[in-house]
Amino acid sequence: MRFRDGEQAIVDEICHVMAADPSMKIVITGHTDNTGNAEQNLRYFGMKRAEALRDYMVEKGVPAGQIRCESKGQLEPVADNATRDGRAQNRRANIRFE
Repeated sequence: MRFRDGEQAIVDEICHVMAADPSMKIVITGHTDNTGNAEQNLRYFGMKRAEALRDYMVEKGVPAGQIRCESKGQLEPVADNATRDGRAQNRRANIRFE
């Protein structure tokens, strides 16, 4: 799992809170850029990104049952896939509280 500046501290804080409160549930959504096969981006690469973050959080003490993973693949870009920086921004995992 690779974090951008400041992200690891935020995830670690979420882990701390979730480990202390078993009623908390989250959904981790994996996203990709638009390079490669759209179906593989959706079914494999996006899901692997979400699962990698889930595995990190479980190692930090969050019970796996509190986390659900899903993938949006390349369907919800936040930046222009025509640039290297944009593609990097689109390869991400988001955490949403349920």
